[in-house]
Amino acid sequence: MPRRLMRRCARIAAVGGVGIAASFGLATAASGTTSPAQNNLIIGSGSSTAYAVMNSLGDLFNGLPGCNLIAEAGTTQQLNFSCTPSSIGLPLGDGENWTNDVVAEEPPLGSSNGIEQLENQGAHTPTGVDVAPVDFARSSRAASSNDLQGLNFVAFAKDGVSFFHFTEVSGKATPSSNCTDLSAATLTSIWGGTITNWDQVKNVNSTTACGTNAPIDPYAAQSGSGTEATWASFVCGVGVCDQSYILSKGTAYSSTHIIAENEDNSIIANGDEADAIFYFSYGLYTVSCKVVCGGARPPAHSKTALGSINGVAPSATTILNGTFPVPRFIYNVYSNGSNSNIPASPAATLNFASEVGFICKPNTFTVDGKTSPILDPKTGVAVRTEIDTAITDNGFFVLPYGNEGTVPHPANLTGTPYAQYDPTGQSSYDGYCLVTTTDGNSSS
Repeated sequence: MPRRLMRRCARIAAVGGVGIAASFGLATAASGTTSPAQNNLIIGSGSSTAYAVMNSLGDLFNGLPGCNLIAEAGTTQQLNFSCTPSSIGLPLGDGENWTNDVVAEEPPLGSSNGIEQLENQGAHTPTGVDVAPVDFARSSRAASSNDLQGLNFVAFAKDGVSFFHFTEVSGKATPSSNCTDLSAATLTSIWGGTITNWDQVKNVNSTTACGTNAPIDPYAAQSGSGTEATWASFVCGVGVCDQSYILSKGTAYSSTHIIAENEDNSIIANGDEADAIFYFSYGLYTVSCKVVCGGARPPAHSKTALGSINGVAPSATTILNGTFPVPRFIYNVYSNGSNSNIPASPAATLNFASEVGFICKPNTFTVDGKTSPILDPKTGVAVRTEIDTAITDNGFFVLPYGNEGTVPHPANLTGTPYAQYDPTGQSSYDGYCLVTTTDGNSSS
């Protein structure tokens, strides 16, 4: 039985042993058996920012052909997703999901909450907290000193975060409409509460105000959000000071001004479009917000914008080369097994989300050593190309091919079924990801 499913079955049995015993008794009476699936369910949780792109990558992975599951003529069809000995199936070494594993993304809880879920799969589960099983965490923030030891952060895409505001509401320019390029100091002062009116705001390299007289309504994303953590790190250095000023204004204000990341519906519901300032993922803004954000306001939709910071506009070039002041990576996080308090992420997870897995590797080697790309038989397109397309279609940027980094406890598929059809995964750490670790953290 695959280890992942053994663990899940153990959890289920502990909760509902009577019902399970009864159902197994019925199966036995019918001269059949009920057994765990022979493939693996790989569960991700966490970031809202990474939710759509990971669903796209999971759908691609799930749809790729694997070993043959259909019984040969004259034999009994097994119903547990086990591979058959038939030669009809995909040749060993030519696939990316030979064992027909299935990736499922749980609804977003936020990056830090997803990482905490992963940390709490074992001994760290807090009293009174019900923690669902997960195999990896989606994260739009980097590793933190508060994260536990034993986690590898695998960056597979790049994004940026910038300030977001409305430039036009119901056909009328907003007080901030000409504020297009703000300094880091100005943004810190706005979220710190020392600049409170748009007529105090100046564009970079300007001596005159870009805004007109109107109070600034700052918004912050919810705690646990990777976007919030990224922005807080930029405007405050440490902590959550982007929320602190908002909280200081009282419950009535803070309850409506700390909102879900990467959305403007709450701002519109509050009627604050004209005066508000928020922050947003560049990737999500470019994919959806130019069309969706702003709401319906006769005679036309309101208009929104992402600003430049310190004279640099967010773009593919500036985010990838690091000149934009608030770049960030999009990560998958797994347990590398070095922390005995956190169960190691199973091999199926490593095969999908680790630095030697599906998302990261070049996808150019078949088992016979040929360097021709592995193709998706449904499309005739190289799998690597489809991975890149899934990332860019969701507004993010593919990392360049190169060395993926060195960590004390890297992913290792030796001795697992996946090693049989991934001959490069055990020795090659070149690919399209960058891996960092929390192994040096003080907290375990």
